[in-house]
Amino acid sequence: MRRIHNNWKMIVVVFVFAAASGSAWWHFDISSTTTAEPAGDGEYDAVGTVQREAILGVLGEIDLDRDALVALNLNAAQAEDVLADTRAWYEDNAANLAAWNVEIATRTAAVRALEKSIRMGPHREGRDAQLQSARRTLVAGRQTRQRSLNPLRMEVAVTLSQSQRDTWAIIADGYGSRMPIRMLALTGEQRHDYGKARRMFRLQYSGAENEEQHDEAVATWEAAQGSILTDSNRQVIAAWQEYASDSGQAVAGAMDTVLPPTDADA
Repeated sequence: MRRIHNNWKMIVVVFVFAAASGSAWWHFDISSTTTAEPAGDGEYDAVGTVQREAILGVLGEIDLDRDALVALNLNAAQAEDVLADTRAWYEDNAANLAAWNVEIATRTAAVRALEKSIRMGPHREGRDAQLQSARRTLVAGRQTRQRSLNPLRMEVAVTLSQSQRDTWAIIADGYGSRMPIRMLALTGEQRHDYGKARRMFRLQYSGAENEEQHDEAVATWEAAQGSILTDSNRQVIAAWQEYASDSGQAVAGAMDTVLPPTDADA
């Protein structure tokens, strides 16, 4: 299911990029949404912890959590623009997002209640069909909520270069939860082999009884990665290692600028 969900997200990202390419890539003065602007003293208004986490959560929903932003190799201006656009979009759409959160929570509760009823018994005619219908309703709600983020995706995409948009699409379909593996365009076979090798490494490492066995597990894992990843994959990793520090500083600085904490949270 994760693979299917990620493929759907990648399709959304690619569709957004394709749509934008015909109307917005080279027209940076055209925008249908507002952008967060610094206050009169040249600084952005402070945000509380809850709002800050909500804004960062929205970025995560479009596959642009902090690690992903760093992986795009943003410069300081780009990082600030992405965060400012996201903050403005969130402030314009917070009520709608909150309503959808409640709706999805309600649909999730309905699914869980039906699952529990079926599991605990007694058997009731039609309950399985009700569960399948509830699950479809939940999936449809999640997909609608994701589609509601497309205008933000468009806004962010305009700020990025073509190579950055390509990397973003790969991350949206990425394998695993950590960089740089998430930003590699792995084939299905590579994903399978990588996952199998990683499971074997964890078993071998956790079962090691001394330092020599630990080292052996690490060496086996590194050798497996060497055989699974292509030269192109390794080039992406090498490039990421070169720029991650500078990009990370740009992203961190932009977060401090665009999402400054309130005095109570500082």
